[in-house]
Amino acid sequence: MRRFKYILYSLMAICLFSITACESEKDLIILSGELPSKVKALYLVGNATPKNPTWDIDNLDLLEQSEEDKFLWVYHGELRTDSRFKLCMRTGTWAQPFIHPVVNEEPIGKDAVTGKKMQAPRQGGDDELWAVLEGGIYTLTFNLRDFSWSSVYEGPVPQE
Repeated sequence: MRRFKYILYSLMAICLFSITACESEKDLIILSGELPSKVKALYLVGNATPKNPTWDIDNLDLLEQSEEDKFLWVYHGELRTDSRFKLCMRTGTWAQPFIHPVVNEEPIGKDAVTGKKMQAPRQGGDDELWAVLEGGIYTLTFNLRDFSWSSVYEGPVPQE
């Protein structure tokens, strides 16, 4: 029994010594900032633009990545009336994750939209799409930091 107490007290002393020996190293180090965006390209896929009226996965509209904020992607151009689209990160294959609005037939029209939520990229499931109600020139902004989007109607398509 004495030997057991001796071992127990010895272990407790070692633990106490270990805790006090690390006293100066107990401060938490908090890393600030965020991970860089891993998205190298973002495409608009659907029949919404003149470039791709037939959902051709090989002929997609590339969005422009903001130079100031690598999480922001912008489409500025024509959207066609009564058309649909979603977002993807590469051409040439339907076997990839897509970015969808939260609800199907999410309307895009003359009314501005700011900071509306969208889904994170996913593969499979229901195919929710954005629906263009009014054709014209638009600026669409997609924020991959907080998965939100915005839409501004710039006006009708100029007549040539």
